[in-house]
Amino acid sequence: MTVIPLKQPGKDHDTSEHQQHAMLVNWFEDAEEASYDARKLAQRDRDYYDNKQLSSEQIAELKKRGQPDIVINRIKAQGAEANLEHLQAKTLETRTKAIKNLADAEDLKQFVTAVEPSQSLRST
Repeated sequence: MTVIPLKQPGKDHDTSEHQQHAMLVNWFEDAEEASYDARKLAQRDRDYYDNKQLSSEQIAELKKRGQPDIVINRIKAQGAEANLEHLQAKTLETRTKAIKNLADAEDLKQFVTAVEPSQSLRST
């Protein structure tokens, strides 16, 4: 982490601006360092999804043995199918809830209309 040395108070009129800048730079660098591992793992996961599943050492070893560096990407295939199934299920769930809510609202409206004139429920 790079730390910007602060100017001495009283020697320069822009000390507070310099301090604020130094503080913001430190915050940015701290956030960048804090998310490094997560970004590294996310990149690895994306590489796996994009058929980059073998390291250069593994590829060299396979070539040394005369084997092709073939990868059957089950992650990408499962991901696409799972995403489609998830979207279909979510759409069905959302539509079902919407229809149920409409039915509930209509039932409530009919109930209130039926009860309102007699107000028999309010007296109990």
